[in-house]
Parts: sequence; structure tokens; C-alpha cells
Amino acid sequence: MAIGQADVEPVAGRGGTLALVYRWMAALFVILVLAQAFMGGRGFYIDPDTLDIHGRAGEATVLYALIHLILAGIGAVRGQIGRTSVVLSAILLVLVFVQLILGYSSEDSDTAAAWHLPNGVLIFGLTVANAMRLWVRDSRAMR
Repeated sequence: MAIGQADVEPVAGRGGTLALVYRWMAALFVILVLAQAFMGGRGFYIDPDTLDIHGRAGEATVLYALIHLILAGIGAVRGQIGRTSVVLSAILLVLVFVQLILGYSSEDSDTAAAWHLPNGVLIFGLTVANAMRLWVRDSRAMR
């Protein structure tokens, strides 16, 4: 890539099936993180048993983030997904893994508990940003 050249993300129509799957996974990632926040809030304020589901879903979210990163990496090698998506997917995997550690450490550490919520907000913001940049770019290409 030349200096000053933008990291252009191929859209699903031009990027193939892999880019389309990645884009849909990015949208589903937002929904998963939002569901996690709902279960965490419900477990903390209403039904403590929901926190067990919240924790197990957090474990599954780490696996989802790993699959998302692998898909972005394969897409980047094939030239169907840009570097920005790979970097965002890698950052999200790290943050989701840290979130899992913070969640399980929060029973013993007030600091971990204090960081669990803002890290979740950061994860949500990044998943929304990633999905929006993929979907907005695709909708512009369809016009």
C-alpha cells in the first residue's frame, strides 16, 4: 500500500462471501455484547442467578471474538477484508478476554469490579464502530 493511501475495505458485493460473513458477524457481535450488558445488569440488580449465564456467555463471547479475528485474518490474506478490520478484531479479542478475567476476578477484587463496566462500555463502542463502518460503507456502494 502506498503512503497516504487509505485502507479501503472491500464491500460484500465486491469482497465475496467472506466479507459478507464478516460483516454479519460484526453486527451480531454488537447484539451479543448488548445482551451481555443486559444479563449483567439484570443479574446485579434483579436476579443474581443471571450472573451465571452472564459469565458463561462471556466465555462464549471470547470464542466468538477469536473466530471473528481468524475470519478477518483469512479475509485480509485473500484481499477481501482490510487491515482496519483485522486490527479492530484483534483489539476486541484482547478487550473481551480482559473483560472475562475482570468479571471472574470481581468477587475478590474491587478494582476488577470497577473496571469491568467501563471496559464493557469500550467493547460495546468498538463493536458498534466496527459494524457501522462496514454497513455504512456497503450501503453507500449500493447507491
